[in-house]
Amino acid sequence: MRSLAFVGLMACSSLCAQNWVNAGMPGYNPTSVIKLYTDAERDDLLVVGLTRLSQQSPPFVIMRYHNGTWESFGEFQNGYMDAERFGDTLVIGGLFSQVDDVVVENATAYYNGAWHPYGAFDSSIRNLKLINGELYAIGGFAYVDGQLCNGIAKRVGGHWQCFDPPPQSASSSSPDLYDAEIYQGELYACGVVSLPPNDERNIIRFNGTSWDVPGGGMFGGFASGRCLTVYQDELYLGGGFTVADGNAGNCIMKWNGTAWSGLNGDLQGVFNDNLTRATALSFLQHDGKLLVGGEFSYVAGNQANRFAVWDGAKWCGYSDTFGPTSFCQSLAVFHDTVFAACGFELNGQPINQVIKWVGDPGFEGEWCNSPIGVEERSSAQGLSVAPLGAGAYQLMAPVGTAIAQARLFDPTGRMVQYLGSTIPGAGPLQFTLTTHAEGLYVLQVNVEGMPRAVRFNHTY
Repeated sequence: MRSLAFVGLMACSSLCAQNWVNAGMPGYNPTSVIKLYTDAERDDLLVVGLTRLSQQSPPFVIMRYHNGTWESFGEFQNGYMDAERFGDTLVIGGLFSQVDDVVVENATAYYNGAWHPYGAFDSSIRNLKLINGELYAIGGFAYVDGQLCNGIAKRVGGHWQCFDPPPQSASSSSPDLYDAEIYQGELYACGVVSLPPNDERNIIRFNGTSWDVPGGGMFGGFASGRCLTVYQDELYLGGGFTVADGNAGNCIMKWNGTAWSGLNGDLQGVFNDNLTRATALSFLQHDGKLLVGGEFSYVAGNQANRFAVWDGAKWCGYSDTFGPTSFCQSLAVFHDTVFAACGFELNGQPINQVIKWVGDPGFEGEWCNSPIGVEERSSAQGLSVAPLGAGAYQLMAPVGTAIAQARLFDPTGRMVQYLGSTIPGAGPLQFTLTTHAEGLYVLQVNVEGMPRAVRFNHTY
């Protein structure tokens, strides 16, 4: 018996239960742009975003979850986007000019029971991140304390320090960066940025003296990078980019220091393909797994509405559904419970942004693509693929067989086509591979609720 790894067969638990529930946060938030942060020093979960105490209340507040209750913290005159504790100081960054009665410039720090200015940023801070014990500010700003920084700065000795030279886009406009991470001793940053002379874009690397673009960057005019993390010794990049534009993955790919590669399957949009726009917005490592939130509906061809889990070998998704304007912007762990900021609707019911996980604590998944073997004959159980010529094929099945969720995978397990379903009497399922390379492919289908797989060799 020969086997083929990572085929992507689906498995669902006998009851697809609700895994997320409303966390009961009060207040009013008209947008989905919020961040979650666990402040271990004070034992708080902070909700940082455009939240007001009521629809009529003009100042924005931080919502703080502590001992099972919610309370507000601070009054901001504009929006803000992230929080990070740095020593004994809670730092808040975003786009605001005043907190309580203190005038600030998009950054403030809370210590000794009061708010204080924390540097002068000329535009928004999207992300505050502690990397190897050092505090980084990442965003759409150009200048910090009069220094040209172009989207990224590091806190050193009580002041902000820029990298030299800073990243400059090909159009000479300031980058808009979303995240940063150190990998193999070098600093990476992602967002919307391009570097001359070749307009390589959206993922940049600082080697200690200058910036470059690893692996040629991202491809596609509307591509962007949104989140970075180091997981299992590789750098993971999430964002809004597609395989169709020439990227190694759809919304997520990983870098080993030499080349980008895709995962065992991709994140996909509402049409379960690699063409429709989808975006990975947030990463969280928890109990050895990588949790991914964003704006997507499928992973590796299986249901994964706004949330999916990767363990380094397989993807798992869940049956919960979110509203069309509900995106998982942020993930955090508080008291060993995963919280998420995911918009306004969960499983048909209204929510106020923040939800918490009550499902399987091991995140084993309801729908997973597993590293299983595919037996050449018995797994097909009466199915075969017949060539029709010129790159066209037909799935041969017993008379009266209903085929559901037919998907075509390449040898690495990446879904390359979604072929739909058939009903008895509708005729055989036909498909073409005229745009695909020659080689071995696997056709996965469901027959009366049971997964089947048949492999064949595609030649012209």
